[in-house]
Amino acid sequence: MRAGSDSREKFYTQGISLSLPKGVRFLATINNDRTTEMLSDRFLDRSPVIKLESASATPSSLDFQPEDVEYSEYSFDEINRLFNPEFPSESFDKSELQIIETLREDHSIITLERRKYNAMARFVTVGRTLFSSAGYQEDNSMAALDEAILIHLLPKLKGQGKDFRHDIERLSDYLDKQGLEQSVATLQKIIVRSKHDTYSYFS
Repeated sequence: MRAGSDSREKFYTQGISLSLPKGVRFLATINNDRTTEMLSDRFLDRSPVIKLESASATPSSLDFQPEDVEYSEYSFDEINRLFNPEFPSESFDKSELQIIETLREDHSIITLERRKYNAMARFVTVGRTLFSSAGYQEDNSMAALDEAILIHLLPKLKGQGKDFRHDIERLSDYLDKQGLEQSVATLQKIIVRSKHDTYSYFS
C-alpha cells in the first residue's frame, strides 16, 4: 500500500485508488521495551505519538461517580463538526509562529519538515479552541502548541554525548521561558532516564 499524496481521503494499493469514509481513524498501540524495534524516522514523520505513562491514581482513589455523568447522543455529522471544524486556514498565530521559527533556526536537534509543520498547524488550530472551551490550562495560552510539540516533535529526539545533552538542556530552557510545561517536563525525563550519555524520547 502506498500513499499517493498527503490527502487524508485517498490511498492507493496495487494501482487502485481507494477512498476512506470520513469516520475512519487508524490508531495503534505499541510496547516500548527491549523486545520491540525502534520506530522509524519515516513513521515518526507521519504520525504523532502519545505516550501513556503509568498512572499513580487508581479508580478507587478518584472521586468519580458514574451516575453523576451526563450522557448525550451525537450524530456522526455532529461528531465530525466537533473534531473537524471548518477554519478559513490552518496556521499558527504570531506568537506560536515565533516559537516554531526559533526552534527551526536555533535548535538543530529539532527537525521540522513541511509535512510535520502542516500537521502541527492543523492540530494547534483545532486544539486552540478545544482546550480553551474545556478550561484546559486556563492560564496558558500556549497549551495547544505545547501538546503539538510534545506529540509531534519530541518523539523524534535521539542522540548521544555531552553536546547532545547540552542541546536538550538549552531547548528545555527555551521552552520553559515560553510556558510550555509539558514539553519541558518530558525533556527533563529524557535527561534523567539517559544511560551512558544516550538520550531518547523512548528511553
